[in-house]
Amino acid sequence: MSQAVIFYRRNRQRILGGISVGCGIALATYVGVEGSHKAPPTGSALAAILAVAALFQIMGGAAFGRIGHVDEQKAKSAVRTLVLLGLNTASLAESLAGAAQGDDSEHLVRAALATAGQLALMGSFLENATQDWNDVHPEALVDVLADRATIGQLQGRGKL
Repeated sequence: MSQAVIFYRRNRQRILGGISVGCGIALATYVGVEGSHKAPPTGSALAAILAVAALFQIMGGAAFGRIGHVDEQKAKSAVRTLVLLGLNTASLAESLAGAAQGDDSEHLVRAALATAGQLALMGSFLENATQDWNDVHPEALVDVLADRATIGQLQGRGKL
């Protein structure tokens, strides 16, 4: 993904809010400048322009107001998946530890193979949860992946 796309995704609400507020200010300034000429626009034209300027200001305020808000359904979905993955991982660890305590090496191998298959499946669920969280709060994922120290720690632990 290019740097421009990442920048836009991270700052979309700020950009749209800034453009809207800027248009509102520009229109209000236009009304002030045109109103001082010898032949200013009619009152209804100025009122219409000011109404559009007010609409731009409101749109800018709404865009700035959405900064930091998350979609609750997506957040709940991501967290629910992460909790289920944590519970399943704990269950797998217990079953593998139980198989390792016995003397039956075939049972241990079967348990290890079953655990490996379940972990592979859980990896796909983790990817989905990560995408859900990216839909909710893309800045968090971009910041983590951009932080080279964090990536190094995750790779050192075998988690990336």
